[in-house]
Amino acid sequence: VAPDGGYGWIIVLAFAVSNVITIPILQSFGLLFREVFAELKMSATDISTIINVNSAFGLLLGLWNGPLLKKFGYRKVAIFGSVLIFVGFLFTSYASTFPEFIIYYGIINSIGFSTSMSAFSLALNTYFNKRRSMASGICITVTGLGPVLMPLMISVFLNIYGVRGTALILAGLTLHAFLSALLLQPVKWHYRQPLDDEMLAGKEMELLNPPKENSETKEINENTQNEQPESLTPPVTPEPHYDSHSVHGLENVIVPRKISDVGRRLSITQSKTSIYDKCDKLLEPDSKWWSKESNNIKQETCDHMLRRLQSEDPMILVVPVYDNEKRKKRRWYMKIVKLFDLDLLKDGVYRNIWLGMSLAFTGEINFSLMTPLILGDRNFNIEETATFMSIIATADIIFRFFSPFIGEKLNYTPRKMYMLSLMMLVVARFSLTFVYSYNSMIIVCIALGIAKGFRTVYMTLVIPNHVPLEKLPSASGLQTVLNGILLMGFGPIVGYVRDAYGDYNICIYLINALSLCTILLWGIEYWLKRNKTPTEEN
Repeated sequence: VAPDGGYGWIIVLAFAVSNVITIPILQSFGLLFREVFAELKMSATDISTIINVNSAFGLLLGLWNGPLLKKFGYRKVAIFGSVLIFVGFLFTSYASTFPEFIIYYGIINSIGFSTSMSAFSLALNTYFNKRRSMASGICITVTGLGPVLMPLMISVFLNIYGVRGTALILAGLTLHAFLSALLLQPVKWHYRQPLDDEMLAGKEMELLNPPKENSETKEINENTQNEQPESLTPPVTPEPHYDSHSVHGLENVIVPRKISDVGRRLSITQSKTSIYDKCDKLLEPDSKWWSKESNNIKQETCDHMLRRLQSEDPMILVVPVYDNEKRKKRRWYMKIVKLFDLDLLKDGVYRNIWLGMSLAFTGEINFSLMTPLILGDRNFNIEETATFMSIIATADIIFRFFSPFIGEKLNYTPRKMYMLSLMMLVVARFSLTFVYSYNSMIIVCIALGIAKGFRTVYMTLVIPNHVPLEKLPSASGLQTVLNGILLMGFGPIVGYVRDAYGDYNICIYLINALSLCTILLWGIEYWLKRNKTPTEEN
């Protein structure tokens, strides 16, 4: 079983070290290159596009992280991602044109960060089961220290080494992620023997949920033993001949008793889905029994199979033959739906959560990454900007600890607490448009940090609180894809608005509008649920 400790704590350390270095460096990109952008006379649209491409590109490719991890494992993927982060930031330190920033920082860095984070997260979840919350909590807490210290360190390095030299030092620091990736040993090297109570629980679950193949094999064997002796030695008869034209046509095909007998032994109490799967497995190997051409025979639909199992005729099973193109199209479509769990989108509440979370995420990411530029627009220097960013991060990490207790006291669901945090963020960001003095800005930064602390905690709980556990990875994948699409579209708009109006206040209003859209969408849903009549609910 999973170690739930032991070498798992090394995995926690590796994850924390990787996060505490790479995340703050990417967040401080605007602070680091602010002077370079001014020297290159880049417009706010260009800067916003670079930042949003970095945020969005890895998210758009997020759905493919799963297949990569399945094929290569978390260690190789983490190493690959950490190397991309280093190479991307190394070349970014020499970038001097808009396309270079897009390629090195926007694309290469984004892919590296996305794949690396997915690999480290999988490693932690693999090593921990019962103590997973504790391990994740330690990682999140240590990660929160990075944004507190990194801006201050960057401001010191900028005074000594300049922008390019500081960027080279930070690129070297990202190699800590590579060293951390090397620590991700395969979990099978550290499996532990299960304790007695775990073994008993496992055996209990086995008895309650026996493996399907074994139970079916046992059932078939028992039925075979109960048959008459002559059925075990059937008389030699010539193999039946089937006309290949009728097999490929639209006529019904008579399938020998061998198939219908086995099919009839399936329990009628099984779910329709499982019966359909069994039909697939039973008919596929037996199709070679009479001729190669019969491979095109189609399985019955689940409902039709169930009706045939209850049929009065015990000798034959009629299988309708469908068009081969239709079958291929159906299989291709169903494979995509099944692979990405697209049936989640049938749920109206999930669709509302899906859209609302992405709108709020798009606004928050844009504000967080543009904060150094917004503060620079208010004539705060590098040291003052770094101080403000550290204050926000400090308040954030403190209220990450207190927010769960406040939510429990209020007895609000994670989704309602997330809505509350969005309201706090809207107020704090709006107040920023009126503030230009140093002391007043400190108060606004504390308010922003408090709101971000609540948002960070409850943002990760909204989807798991609604989606079944087995569909959670797919739900997260769908969320990241929509996040990436909205970031790609919204980012350049923020920069264009800044160029058109001459300051970032209109951009802040626009970002607040996205958060208010989420509050409005979810508020309407809650209002409709509360006012739904008993007849409608039934």
